[in-house]
Parts: sequence; C-alpha cells; structure tokens
Amino acid sequence: MTQLVKGHRIFLLMLLLSFPAISAVLFTPALPSMAAAFLMPESVTPMTMTIFLIGYTLGQLPYGPISNRFGRKKALTVGLDLALVGALMCFFSTSFWFLCLGRFLQALGAAAGLQTTLTMISDEHAGAKTTRTLSLIYLSIAIIPAIGIACGGFVAELFGWRGCFAVLALYSLLLNFASRTLPETAKMLNTEALKLGKIFHGLKTQFANISVLFHGMILGLGSSILYVYFTEAPYIGIEQMGLTPASYGLWNIWPSVGMVCGLLIASYLAYSLSERIGILSGIITSLLGILVLAMLAVNGFNVAPALFLPMVITRMGFSLTYSYASSKALADSTDKANGSAVMSFLNLGITTASVLIVGLISPVTPLILSAVFAVILLIQWVLWLALKPHHA
Repeated sequence: MTQLVKGHRIFLLMLLLSFPAISAVLFTPALPSMAAAFLMPESVTPMTMTIFLIGYTLGQLPYGPISNRFGRKKALTVGLDLALVGALMCFFSTSFWFLCLGRFLQALGAAAGLQTTLTMISDEHAGAKTTRTLSLIYLSIAIIPAIGIACGGFVAELFGWRGCFAVLALYSLLLNFASRTLPETAKMLNTEALKLGKIFHGLKTQFANISVLFHGMILGLGSSILYVYFTEAPYIGIEQMGLTPASYGLWNIWPSVGMVCGLLIASYLAYSLSERIGILSGIITSLLGILVLAMLAVNGFNVAPALFLPMVITRMGFSLTYSYASSKALADSTDKANGSAVMSFLNLGITTASVLIVGLISPVTPLILSAVFAVILLIQWVLWLALKPHHA
C-alpha cells in the first residue's frame, strides 16, 4: 500500500469517525432561531440533541452483527444512506416533531461512522498501536466538529437553520461515495451473525466483560461533558453573553485546540504510558479545567473567554481519557465488532442520559455547568478505582 493510499485512507477514516459528532453539533448555533421558527420555548429545542443522542446510542448495537454478516463496508453504506434520508427529512420538515423524527433517523445512520471505523481499526491493530492509531484518528473529533460549528454559525446567519441540514445532507452523500474506496477489513463473514440467538449471545458476552463495561462507562462520562457543553453552551454564549451565532461558532474553535493537544500527547506516550495512568491523567487534567471555569464564574466573568478557554484544558483531559479507555476496551473485547458496538452503546447511552438530566435544569449558567462537570468527573474516578484489579 503506497503512502498516498495510506494518507487517503486515514483521512477518510477520520471523516467517518467524526461524522456522527458533526451531524450532532453543526446546527447548534441555529438552536435559538429554530425555537423562534417553530414557536417553541428555548427549553424544548435542545430535545433535538437529546433525540439525536438516543438514535445514536441505539444505532451502535445493530452495526456489529451487520458488519460481521455482510462486512464493514456494507454496514457503513447502509448507515450513510439512512443519515442522508434523515438530514433531508429535517430540511423539509414543517413541524418540530417531524424534524425530531428526521434527527432520530439521521442519528441511527450516523452511528455507523463511529462503530464501523472503530471496528476497522481494531481489525488491523492491537495494543499500544491501537492507542496511537486511535489518538491520531480521534484528532478528527477535535477538529472537524469545531469547524462544523463555526461553519454552522455562518450558514445559520446566511441561510437559516434549514441551511445547516442541507449542508449535512450533502456531506452524507459525499462520504457515502468516498467510503466505497476503503478496503474491506473483515477477515471472514459469519453467515449466522444476524440470527437472533447469535446476536444476543454476542452482545451478552461483551456486556459481561468488565473491562468493556467499565471503560465504556468512563467513555460515556467523558462524552457527557462534551455533549452537555455542545447543548447548553449556545444558550449561555448567545443568550446570556450576547454573542452572534457566527462569533459563537468561531469561539468554539478554542476548546478544540486543547483536544488536539491531548490527542497528540496520547499518541506520543502510547508506548510508554499505561492505559490506567493515561486515564487518570485525563481525569485530573479535565478537573483542572473545570476548576478554572468555576473560579471565573464565581468572580462574575460573564464574557466569552471565561466560557471557552477553560474548556481548552478540559478537552485536553478528555482526549487522554478517551484514547486510553477506548484502546483498553477494544483490546479486551473478544469480538471486535460487538465489542466496539457495546463500548459505543455504553458511551452514548450515558451521554444521552446526562444531556436529558441537565436539560431539566433551567437556566444553565457557567457555575452550574462546572458543578455538573465536577460530579461527572467524580464518577469517572470511582469507576477508575473499581477497575484496578482488571488492569494488567
């Protein structure tokens, strides 16, 4: 395989891995205007994120058996087709609830991007090499959604909220065509993979795996910080701080700098730092960022830097935790497709629950946000302690 082909393949895997995240957040700068368009209270429109996360969570489990039966590429194509249909439904929606249905279908399809990409990587790599590869691939989650939010801010100002879904529909279509150039990484196909007995047995085995279970939960708590921020920050930044959608989108680039730094550090230390120490380092680093956010909020700094710059530190910690925890879970799974499906299901299930719970709090201020994040990190630490006997 030539370097050019390798470069093309890595870049495409990065786009696919970040596809669910960009599908989830590109339209967030348009949330306040969407509430006005549908004559809905602002407390209701975050439901579009919650419904997406529910679909995203449920979508993780089917792609494991599908990719075992028909191959990774086929599972990916099915998901991208469904994501395109969902984005078009959102674009043409005339009621808020029809838009929510479109978001649900869009999420079910986008789920294939995360699950199938992780499976492809674990098909070909193991151990520290998995950590290093995931750290590099995860750079896309740091960079592309931030670019997406920034672009979404400008699109929302120029074309309204429907323009955001037009962009997502086009992106789904382009990724669908590009993904056909990827090689099939499944070593063999299991013709019985879609039989109900096989599906339940495969998933049950992975849910019973303590390493997959607990590391998946640690991932979910880390992602909760990410998606709660994505959901609540637009109202803090736009409504409470007076930012325009475009300026809000541009400010969102800063937290991604921390995420990039964290992933590069994880990649550099992959062969010298154990998964256990890597996870703890991520939790501690995230906590430092949350403490800065809380101190600025207590002292009344109600300006954009006080909301976005502490998240640079927090995202750096998130990157470390995410890289090491996902690598350990995949390494300890006995079935890579179902293992990545269960890990992602736990990750997103906890994220969805967190977004739902925080959505019940109104209004969410920077101080409340920092308190929520501190509780999440405390639970992460407790899980880390419980995992000690399972780390080699």
